[in-house]
Amino acid sequence: MSKETAVSNLKTEGIIEGVFNAGYVMYDSAIYFSKEVINPIGREIFVLVSLHMAENTEHRSRLFNILSAINELHIKVIFSVLPRTRKIIDNEQMKLSNNVRIKEPFSYLSMLGHLESCTFLITDSGGLQKEAFFFRKKCITVRDETEWVELVECGTNKVVGTNKEDILNAIEWGMQPLATNNISRPFGNANAAELIVNQILETFH
Repeated sequence: MSKETAVSNLKTEGIIEGVFNAGYVMYDSAIYFSKEVINPIGREIFVLVSLHMAENTEHRSRLFNILSAINELHIKVIFSVLPRTRKIIDNEQMKLSNNVRIKEPFSYLSMLGHLESCTFLITDSGGLQKEAFFFRKKCITVRDETEWVELVECGTNKVVGTNKEDILNAIEWGMQPLATNNISRPFGNANAAELIVNQILETFH
């Protein structure tokens, strides 16, 4: 949730005194460690895909619809696949087009590098939805809902479920450049850790 939403929720619970709105340390971490990564495949254009939620991987029709839409992409797809998801794809004999490159699960730094370099993201991951936003990338969320409604409201995230036509329509949206001029900063300015430390020092000194 955004820092404003978090403060509002605390207020609803009657917690008002001593609340300090600093931001989101996950944003700090992503920006800090992005300096350590290297563009994974040069200047090549690609779409990044990551799927792992049981609501998709354990329901054949949902996973089949997602993969069918991905197969229609005419640019390279980098698909970071967990072993459990790969096993389901193999057991169900689900075919992937030649444009789709299967990759072992990425490390944190490798994932940041791919996020920073991709055209857009297709995922069911809650964490990756946020990290895509940190790097100002559009995200197509193949779930029926999202925890991060702020990202939908600011226009960087489309929640489309697993209907193939809805995913394809969202892919057209994803291919268009993101207008970043008026995007809000619901997670702060990537300096939450510094603000927190300063607040602790101020409080106890």
